[in-house]
Amino acid sequence: MCLWRPKIVVALLSSWAFISLTWASFVIEDYEGPRIGLETLRSEEEISWLYDEWLMTVDRTYEEPGERQRRFEIFKDNLLFIDEHNHPKNNHTYTIGLNELADLSYEEYQAKYLIPSIGENPLFSSGRGDELATEEHGDGDLEQVPDFKDWRIDGSVSAVVNQGSCGSCWAWAAAAAVEGLHHIRTGQMIRVSAQQLVDCDSRSSGCEGGSQSRAISYIQQNGGVDSAENYPYTGKKGVCRTNSAKLVSVNGWKKVPEIYSEMKLKQVVAAQPVAVATDALNRIFHLYKGGVFNDKCNTTVNHAMTIVGYGVENGQDYWLVKNSWGFNWGENGYVKMARNVNQIYGLCGISSVAVYPVKF
Repeated sequence: MCLWRPKIVVALLSSWAFISLTWASFVIEDYEGPRIGLETLRSEEEISWLYDEWLMTVDRTYEEPGERQRRFEIFKDNLLFIDEHNHPKNNHTYTIGLNELADLSYEEYQAKYLIPSIGENPLFSSGRGDELATEEHGDGDLEQVPDFKDWRIDGSVSAVVNQGSCGSCWAWAAAAAVEGLHHIRTGQMIRVSAQQLVDCDSRSSGCEGGSQSRAISYIQQNGGVDSAENYPYTGKKGVCRTNSAKLVSVNGWKKVPEIYSEMKLKQVVAAQPVAVATDALNRIFHLYKGGVFNDKCNTTVNHAMTIVGYGVENGQDYWLVKNSWGFNWGENGYVKMARNVNQIYGLCGISSVAVYPVKF
């Protein structure tokens, strides 16, 4: 779950093989592709078999009477949507598929993982570290940026996690950016404790949402942050451990300038991972499996992730983005977001709230 909200409580694992995102509602355009008709593709027996296999794969059980059948109907509807989207005649650059959230309706997905944009954008905050908010780069610097970057290759990206039902994506996005910079500077990979950010960042709201910039500011003000090994993730807000170690430190954060933001963002990502936010409202994001995502979306953001690279796939520029919905969502926990589609906001607003830690 991933929530951001300052005061008001509001309310994806890829498919295996071929068969092979707390309280709000949203509206988005309905899928307008050809409706193939589930019955023409799969029999009820096959769908039932797929459901049984999926239940075992994701280790899902239901305790409430009738819940298994209710979830089966939702599963079946999602399967229809997947089959329609992936039909070859649609010629998409990406696919969707069954994942751990395949028994969630689209409305439930929105309510549990996203919030609408209300008032001040809670994913970006001014305050401590604001004096570092922007950094100017000359055009000459842009010419030196490599065409491809993947910080995983350098060992600067830790393993994908599953945030579970806690709306802590803001903490995981900040943690990934901070630990990445630390590894680049020191050669030492220390997984930053997202749980410490959830428990101790008083300007954020724990599992009910927060801000990447506030999380990084907390690390700065605290003089450092502990490791995930010493301060493990629990998936719920707890009491802040005031005696935690300070193994990774930063001097503040900066925001990628909004003018020509995609070009500037590429320059920063070439130097270090960057915490970003996107609009994940599209139902397809719920069921994303692989390829370069370039579907319709808005520039109002509602989910935080971390860009850890960029490249080109089949002629389409993309951002390589680390999510916190588990290893089986998307491409082993990552999504490729189309790049160079909007130089002001980026696809789904991905470059509009891009922040990164600094260390002198």
